[in-house]
Amino acid sequence: MGSSSELPLVAALAGGAALGAALALAGVVCSARATAAAATAAAPAAATRGDSARPSTACTPEPWQEEARAAACDDGACDEPPPQQQQQPGPCGVGGVVGDGDPEDCATPQHAPRRRRRGSGGADGRAARDQGGCGAGAGVGGEGLYAATLSLVSPIDAKRRPDPYDTRPRQGYLQWDDYFMSVAFLSAQRSKDPNKQVGAVIVSGDNIIVSIGYNGFPRGCPDEKLPWAKKSRGGDETSAATGGQESPVRPLSLCIAGGGIGGLVLAVALLKKGCQVKVYERDMTAIRGEGKYRGPIQIQSNALAALEAVDVGMAEEILAAGCVTGDRVNGLCDGLTGDWYCKFDTFHPAVDRGLPVTRVISRVELQQISARYAIKLGGEGVIEPSSTVESFEEFTNQRGEGRVRVSLADGRSEDFDLLVGADGIWSRIRKEIVGETKANYSGYTCYTGISDFTPPDIEIVGYRVFLGNGQYFVSSDVGGGKMQWYAFHKEAAGGTDADGHRKERLLELFGHWTDDVVDLIKATPEDDVLRRDIFDRAPIFKWHEGRVVLLGDSAHAMQPNLGQGGCMAIEDALTLAEYLTRAHATAGGRPDAVDVPSTLKSYQDARMMRAAAIHGMAGMAAVMATTYKAYLGEGLGPLSWIQRWKLPHPGRVTGQAVLHTTMPAVLAWVLGGNIGALDDAARPGACRINDGLKFFNESEFERFMRDNDALIRATHSRWMLLAERAPAAGTGADATSCSDAKGVYLTAEGEAIVCGAAAAAGAAAGGAGEGEGASLLVVEDGAVTSARHARAWREGPLGDHFLQHLAGAESGTWVNGRRLRESETVRLLPGDLVEFGRSPSPEVFKVKMQHESLFCSALSGAEYHIIPAAGAAIQELREREEAERAELARR
Repeated sequence: MGSSSELPLVAALAGGAALGAALALAGVVCSARATAAAATAAAPAAATRGDSARPSTACTPEPWQEEARAAACDDGACDEPPPQQQQQPGPCGVGGVVGDGDPEDCATPQHAPRRRRRGSGGADGRAARDQGGCGAGAGVGGEGLYAATLSLVSPIDAKRRPDPYDTRPRQGYLQWDDYFMSVAFLSAQRSKDPNKQVGAVIVSGDNIIVSIGYNGFPRGCPDEKLPWAKKSRGGDETSAATGGQESPVRPLSLCIAGGGIGGLVLAVALLKKGCQVKVYERDMTAIRGEGKYRGPIQIQSNALAALEAVDVGMAEEILAAGCVTGDRVNGLCDGLTGDWYCKFDTFHPAVDRGLPVTRVISRVELQQISARYAIKLGGEGVIEPSSTVESFEEFTNQRGEGRVRVSLADGRSEDFDLLVGADGIWSRIRKEIVGETKANYSGYTCYTGISDFTPPDIEIVGYRVFLGNGQYFVSSDVGGGKMQWYAFHKEAAGGTDADGHRKERLLELFGHWTDDVVDLIKATPEDDVLRRDIFDRAPIFKWHEGRVVLLGDSAHAMQPNLGQGGCMAIEDALTLAEYLTRAHATAGGRPDAVDVPSTLKSYQDARMMRAAAIHGMAGMAAVMATTYKAYLGEGLGPLSWIQRWKLPHPGRVTGQAVLHTTMPAVLAWVLGGNIGALDDAARPGACRINDGLKFFNESEFERFMRDNDALIRATHSRWMLLAERAPAAGTGADATSCSDAKGVYLTAEGEAIVCGAAAAAGAAAGGAGEGEGASLLVVEDGAVTSARHARAWREGPLGDHFLQHLAGAESGTWVNGRRLRESETVRLLPGDLVEFGRSPSPEVFKVKMQHESLFCSALSGAEYHIIPAAGAAIQELREREEAERAELARR
């Protein structure tokens, strides 16, 4: 390096006891007392040169150094070279140099002792350092400075060399300027200064590094007491070359258009790597928790692992805030009956690969956590609210660096090294790169809401997709006694519902479906039901242009059926951050030396096929969910009567076989297919005991996956006979609460309810509870039912429920429209319809399961009454009714 003006740098305080560090890559460090003046701290690397700061030449080898040389020479390492290569004793000790460069008065390092002796490092090096002196690793002037040595040639390789005195120049070594800048950059990385990372290198006039240092929090010297801008104590002035942001070694600067999940995770990943980041977000209500309802989002194992690779602390907060659903049974069900169609195991594909188990988390909370970590790393100004990137242009500045000028909606403009479009499905950045493209309407509108409801099988089932013809319904546990649901229906885009009538419309569409669907809709307040049309975009094969690149939905907006839209954005963020920071490091920390097009293409190639494949799977899942037909004849118009025969639809049978065969491999790839990127990002390992099976053990999990009956028996629920067409309940009983419900709980083990009628029609008011021994359910329309008509009971603590039509009953008992024979016994299942006396009956009872947490000790409204003893109690009931009639007549 010639003059200080050849390489524009910014100097920081370094040298002597002020920062206490010296560097010698090979040989001996001699005593030097060099100090430097302070200078501006505005760039990540800095250097200060002082020609007067030269090492002392009064350096005599210590006795132990002579011993080391003698031992090495015994091995032939120091045989006398030919006369023209005779090593001359120099001021730097035995066969060594100070710092770097090629001072003519220092011996070449090739004859330095190869054995590691005292002073070369470790405890011996520290001992020599404490003593002072001139050997390798010795202290410098008693100021606690020391040297580290490192050889790039192993002793074995050295012995294999045919000519130990081969003096041909080594090829491919690091040039002085590159080495000098690298040392300064490395020093800057040690800085803990909250604002600027600055490194400093002091070099003598003959290119010898005397000392290095960095700003911020040195040991024993508070930051506010640093002696900035002092002269050297020796009276010699030092010169500092300054250039501010003109330094070619600086962090990458990136603009992220969009502060959604992908944009915020990318910001955290880049800031962790030392980049400068600015996030422009138009709508900050999600981060603030304001605005209209934003539902939870499913973060599956692949995305959770990517979050761990980005920042462990952020990932831990997200994991703790989420509700685990991957530790339970998940899958597809028939929308009408609720029967299982195909179950999914999302637990083992995750834990077998060391990945976190799938969770559901509030979208607002997820964005708040990500934003908080971005601000923690980049400062309050890293996210700029109410800002929209309107346009951009690429240009080359006066220093020959490629840049992107971003124009904002408020008229401002900013310059960056790169622009990332993370602005979603309606991305402006995408439009500039690939041109105007039309979003695809999926053909389905989506109603969504969150209900305060606990399904009876909540401990066993995490989420379900209920299939139907032209519509489907998704439900998921989101924790805290709440359930999130999505109802998809095929219709034209742009439809609306009158205020206060969305729930009514939903019940028209799904009211005849299984109670697992209807109960969720009924339990959701009208104001919490939202509606939106579903769009996606066809996959594109151009994610970048110049210094602009796409991420997340701006590159591959997909349908929500697989819950992978946000997950793909998180994977994109990790991969893009890794490729950019790796390229920046390879370029020596110089953004102008980064091959941006090649780097962005590598990112695109790494992500495109996986994103496109999952995009296609999401589309196929939507088609399958909405073309499902349970029985032959469904959707055939005049031939729909064939459904009464309950013949399984061929498509249903074929699809079920295909899913059972392929789904394990598909889930393994979706959840674990990004392992390579996680390894590249050096994701830390973790043992997550909390991600184990919480509600049942491994053997039970396997049984639940095989046996539907075992799953039903294991629920923490109470069984009910609920009046489906109760006059007091209006359109039907709502078993999600105690109000407006009309019915009774079935009994515990060994007990029974006897269903019958009083002589007079009607039901008695009073508290309904659990039956004790032989009890009586008073059924309306007693003219066609006997006092002892049918009997219902449960066998075993986790057993099944049964109903028997008793011998001698005056009229029949119907279950699901079929009349039972005399003394015939049938097993009751959730959703079964039971009628006593005749069919159609004025009263139809539905068999329902209710989670224990929703149990009511007394059902309110016009309920049925369980009478402990038939004879006297019925007479008491009659007398009470007669008294009430007499009172009414008197009035």
